[in-house]
Amino acid sequence: MSQDGNPRRVSVVFPIILITVGGLFLFRNWRPGFDPVPILWTYWPLILIFIGIGKIWDNVQRSRNPKAPPGVSIGATIGTIAFVVVLVVLLWHGRSYSRRYGFYSGSKHSTRIVEPQRAKSAHARLEMGAGQLTISSGANDLLDADFTYSDSFDEPRVDYSVTNGIGELNISQDSHSIHFGRSQNDWNLYFSKDIPLELKVDMGAGQAKWMWTSPATARPI
Repeated sequence: MSQDGNPRRVSVVFPIILITVGGLFLFRNWRPGFDPVPILWTYWPLILIFIGIGKIWDNVQRSRNPKAPPGVSIGATIGTIAFVVVLVVLLWHGRSYSRRYGFYSGSKHSTRIVEPQRAKSAHARLEMGAGQLTISSGANDLLDADFTYSDSFDEPRVDYSVTNGIGELNISQDSHSIHFGRSQNDWNLYFSKDIPLELKVDMGAGQAKWMWTSPATARPI
């Protein structure tokens, strides 16, 4: 009961929100690759906008008919349902959305083999913004690379040329400026232990592992 003796209007906004969020995370348990957090984190202000518009509509209707019996707040309820519909549409198209804005929706995998092309030695430069880098030896070619990365990152670029018997190897990668949710970027690089190598690594946040079986053939700079 309200203080003036008239029953208050019933609101089902909060139960609808609870059911929606609970349903999303329950579905995530069934499908581990599904991640609603980025969409919720980006678009949660919409719920305030829709509910606010709905409450304005309710107040207008109440001022036009102050003697109307109390009931469910129709405007706020419709606003909440509209938010749920928009959320479902965004999640339905979440795969293309994540590719555009860098949300994690799974991982991609690519490999690259670089032949020495008669190079007697090589210079290698690695430009990696973030992730985990593992450098090993034992490859039959100059480089045997294995990349695993999420949609937050583009596919690594591998450029190689030989001048006067010296190989010039460049590995770089672009990342998206917006990052929400989980991301993955793992580089496993296997170099030849028979070709002397000068290695320069430009790396941001992340972890690097050096597992070279013959340190005399490689020199990080």
